[in-house]
Amino acid sequence: MRFNIFPKQFDFSKNTYKFMPLKVALIIAGIYTILGVCWIVFSDRLLALWASEKEFYVYLSSIKGVIYVSLSALVIFFMVFNALKVINKAIQIMKANYIEIENMNKKLVESENFSKAIINKMINAYALHRLIVDENGNPCDYEFIDVNPSFEQFTGISKEEIVGKRYKEAIKGSDEEETDWVDIYGKVAITGIPVSFESYTSAFDKWVTVNAYSPKKYYFITVFNDITELKKNEAELREKHEELTSLYEELAASEEELRQQFDELIYQQNLLKISEERFRLSAEGSNDMIWDVDLENGQQYFSDRWYELLGHEMSESGNMLNKWLSLIHPDEYHHVMSLFEQHLKGKSDFLKCECRMLCKNEGYKWFLIRGKALFNEKGKAVRIAGSFTDINDRKKYENQLKENAYHDSLTGLPNRLALYEDFEKQINSHPQKPVAMFFIDSDNFKLINDTMGHSIGDLLIKKMGEKLASLFEGRHGKVYRLGGDEFILIIGYDEINQVYKYAQEIKRSFNCPLDIDQNTLCITVSIGISVYPSNGKNIEELVKNADIALYKAKESGKNCYVLFSDDMHEKVRERMLIEKHLRNAIENNELHVYYQPQLDVVTGAISGFEALLRWKNSELGFVPPLKFIDVAEETRLINPIGKWVLQEACSFLKKIQEMQHSNVSIAVNISIFQLLHEDFVDFIEKVLNSTCLNPEYLELEITESILMESYNVISSNLNRLKKLGIKIALDDFGKGYSSLSYLKQLPIDTLKIDKSFIDNIHSDKYNADLTGMIVKLGQSLGLTVIAEGVEEQEQMDYLIENGIHKIQGYLISKPLPEDEVLKLYID
Repeated sequence: MRFNIFPKQFDFSKNTYKFMPLKVALIIAGIYTILGVCWIVFSDRLLALWASEKEFYVYLSSIKGVIYVSLSALVIFFMVFNALKVINKAIQIMKANYIEIENMNKKLVESENFSKAIINKMINAYALHRLIVDENGNPCDYEFIDVNPSFEQFTGISKEEIVGKRYKEAIKGSDEEETDWVDIYGKVAITGIPVSFESYTSAFDKWVTVNAYSPKKYYFITVFNDITELKKNEAELREKHEELTSLYEELAASEEELRQQFDELIYQQNLLKISEERFRLSAEGSNDMIWDVDLENGQQYFSDRWYELLGHEMSESGNMLNKWLSLIHPDEYHHVMSLFEQHLKGKSDFLKCECRMLCKNEGYKWFLIRGKALFNEKGKAVRIAGSFTDINDRKKYENQLKENAYHDSLTGLPNRLALYEDFEKQINSHPQKPVAMFFIDSDNFKLINDTMGHSIGDLLIKKMGEKLASLFEGRHGKVYRLGGDEFILIIGYDEINQVYKYAQEIKRSFNCPLDIDQNTLCITVSIGISVYPSNGKNIEELVKNADIALYKAKESGKNCYVLFSDDMHEKVRERMLIEKHLRNAIENNELHVYYQPQLDVVTGAISGFEALLRWKNSELGFVPPLKFIDVAEETRLINPIGKWVLQEACSFLKKIQEMQHSNVSIAVNISIFQLLHEDFVDFIEKVLNSTCLNPEYLELEITESILMESYNVISSNLNRLKKLGIKIALDDFGKGYSSLSYLKQLPIDTLKIDKSFIDNIHSDKYNADLTGMIVKLGQSLGLTVIAEGVEEQEQMDYLIENGIHKIQGYLISKPLPEDEVLKLYID
């Protein structure tokens, strides 16, 4: 009988079972319980049947107990014995498995040691790496995990220094490598596709063959071999091959060359005879004088052209060479002799020089001397021969070209090139002497050029050059023309007050009108001044700083002079910034038109508005008109900006008139550049038509200074505007250019008294009287008179008392944006 308390599917040899002690114990206990219960129940019943007597019953019960114990012991024995056999078998299997695992570990260790030994004994460099990727999964670097001794020898970096470090950290010069190692190895580590290639590594200055493969993703192994010497050998072999090929070709050709040389020798002998005859004929027929001197025996040959070129008889000359050298101009004699000596010592291939020589009847003339010496085997000159050419006409032409290169063709004054060279000479000879530079430019020359023609402009420039040159003649000052209407004066000085005095003289010299081709022109000049060495150590700095000072003079109202100071650089930078942003101001909607009311003192009502331009830039902020209007005029941006303002102002006025205020007018300032533009009047007419505005409600304001420029053109355009019904106002009247003839000759409707008269009207009796006279003058001529810049009640009271027609200023209202003006009318 065999008891097996383990299921049959438990196969210990295959290690597929799962041993459960509780389940086994429960099985044993269950079997014992069932057998015990069955024995007790059934044995007691049998005893009751068999033993009727008590003693026999007790006896049988004892036997039953012995049998139960014996059977129980037997069953338990077999169960325990079976369990112990199973456990023993499991232990034996575990021991066998353990031994097998130990053997496998030993083999793995041996294999690993064998692999490491192979790697460490490899002559090729070996390295194991881990790829490092960025957040997008792209290779960005790699880390060294293991390297072999060959790698250490190749790189010169020990294993301890490099393992655990990144490539870009460990390898110096990795950022200068032409080969993108990270990209190549990254593809291997990610795709698992091995690569093999040759490359040059600048980090180690070596050529290598590289084999790279990936044992698993993001890891890769590189094995590379130094082939630098191989590459050098390949290059040398190629070079040797080329040399051998060349040598072979030369040897193959040498035989043919020898034959050709022999034929050539015969041919040259014939040519020599012809050449000697040709030389003789050339010497006789040439314009050059041929000379030949034997330095050993003193024999000399000079062709017959000697007399024709120099006028000296051959018989008069004696030793021709010495005679010839004695005729050289003293300024060039030592230079010519030096060239002769250098050539005879073999220090030059040819003798070539230019010098002046004294002719018998014509004085000094320029000649070109050419020659070549013949040397013996010891390197000593034994003969020298050459030619002698008359270059006097060429020299005159060259001098004329030089004169043209350094002088302005229009004025005859020295030009920019001459300025730069003269200044360098001056500071080199007198580096400590102060020098003043005056950058002179006529005001509004372009206007004269455009309106009166370039011929008048050229005559004006010529006249300016003559005036400036004569002004400083005999005072060690020199005037240069740079181009256009720009002139430079360079002059020394002792004290800075002397510089200001010179500037005043220049400015004052142009106060008188200039007569140009039956035209009388009144011009003014602006002057920028820089001084050496305070404002510049070289000519470039001085010119640049004088130009900056000139710009400042123009900005200050023209017809003045300004001495450069360091803070002007910032102002020029600001001006350039303003110009840059102003070019896009209309497109960027940065320009705005504000409107300042004009009060009719008789009715007490608003009779009109003056349109005032405002500019607010995102970078510069609010830019005052005084800063950007001049820039707009200089760059001619005033034309598109002015058109935009006129369109906006007329559209605004039309809106006001449509609100039942039909008698309100609008005044718009215009620039001289707008007024001189050929389509200005046509544009005004187009704006009036597009806005359906009655011309009598549009007033155009011009300044008195405009009338100084191109009077005829301006007068014509003003009369055309007047015929359209447009009113003309003379702004800033009395400020500095006032002339009663303008009021008589031009179609003026309105006089605007400048704010400078109004400011001191209650404290300056002269100003007050003058203002009163202007009002009365306007009244007598039938003109409307407006006072602008009125800010105090006292000013207004005085003006009303003297018969002013209209008031404009902060006392009435500051300039307002369009929406605020419209809101006031609506309210």
